[in-house]
Amino acid sequence: MRPIRPAMILQLCAHVLQPMVAAAALIFVANLGASAQQPTQEQAAAQRLELEIKVAELRAALTPAARSQNALAWAMDEIMLGNTLRKLGETEQGTASLSEATYAYQSAIEAVPCETFVTICNGVRQSIDDVAALVRQRGK
Repeated sequence: MRPIRPAMILQLCAHVLQPMVAAAALIFVANLGASAQQPTQEQAAAQRLELEIKVAELRAALTPAARSQNALAWAMDEIMLGNTLRKLGETEQGTASLSEATYAYQSAIEAVPCETFVTICNGVRQSIDDVAALVRQRGK
């Protein structure tokens, strides 16, 4: 994707739109630049810690007893675990968390009948494919 060129947006606004709209575009571009900045090391560490805590909470809930009591709820927790591990893996250099995400997604599919929960299973299969693509990308 091509980067947004603030100067081009402002020129377009100044020539085509009213000056008030150009001022609004200037504010938008300024905010866009601020939101595109990388998080500080402290922010990144805090986000990572939040993800690690969420992973621990989900793993604690994913007991064999919970699976036997309500397989669908257990599968949804596995999907949330996979999503969280994927986010965590996106912040790491290696592929350990991404591999764990794939395992969580596969466990979710095994827990519910895909004939009944077609949409859920298709979404999980897509997540598995997306994670596999990230792993392949890291291998290059």
